[in-house]
Amino acid sequence: MDRWLAALPAELVHARPRLSLARAIWALIGGRVDEVEPLLAHAEDAYAASERSTGAPASGHANVPAMLAILHAELARQHGDAHRTIAFAQRALPQIAEDDRLLRYLIGWNLAVAMLLQGRAGDAEQALADVAADRWTAGEPYNALRACYTRSQAQRARPGPAGRRAGDLPTRPRACRCGRPAGPTSLGRGARGPCRDLA
Repeated sequence: MDRWLAALPAELVHARPRLSLARAIWALIGGRVDEVEPLLAHAEDAYAASERSTGAPASGHANVPAMLAILHAELARQHGDAHRTIAFAQRALPQIAEDDRLLRYLIGWNLAVAMLLQGRAGDAEQALADVAADRWTAGEPYNALRACYTRSQAQRARPGPAGRRAGDLPTRPRACRCGRPAGPTSLGRGARGPCRDLA
């Protein structure tokens, strides 16, 4: 998919915000962070020039305004900028339907890791527990385990007796129940899905 996107004419990609977003996602997945900002700028310009739908927002990765904010949050998180990560993640929230669990997972993930970057280990631990519980319920064990692993890092970072030894960390069955049971991939694990939506 990355090669297919790269083969498209630049003017076509720049004129269609979802194509620019798809290329930005693949650039993040591939570690080509320096390519992401220009692609997001092209997506923003193309979206500003396009006709806006007056209906319900698109779901998942096809939701252009939400994905713009989420990808800015992802980029800020990779740069270790907790403040900008939180600001962009919160900017995405009003653009997302209540039942859009994928994008809410991506937002929740970025907010939780930003809390960890800020040294708020207790808040991060609870937020990651909620993310993990939601992903287990959604049938996405990779992202659930990813959240539980990061939660273990938050637990280790907690000072004093509140911190946990490695042996105290939850096993997989307990991790399935961490946090509140749910009723926003990582980008990498959901890459094939988003590109179908975006293209």
